[in-house]
Amino acid sequence: ELPDDQCPAEQRQGIYQAMLRANDAWQETAGATLAVDPTEALALLTVSFSVNNLDLPTMLTRISDFSQVAWHWSRRITAMSETAHSPDAV
Repeated sequence: ELPDDQCPAEQRQGIYQAMLRANDAWQETAGATLAVDPTEALALLTVSFSVNNLDLPTMLTRISDFSQVAWHWSRRITAMSETAHSPDAV
């Protein structure tokens, strides 16, 4: 979940910029794409791949990779949001 209106606009902007930078050549997303659902204020991570001739080990690897990237970004967005809410944040 993305930061709410309690989070300073600059902090939200920093989160959005980090997400956009991560999409550059998919270096920080393992081929997935980060996006924002403006209606629900959610960060979305999507990936697309063909399942034609996809064997089970490859499919499991792709699911594991996707899950790791999703957890990474969930923790990263939460940490960036919590930094904005901390008493030491300026």
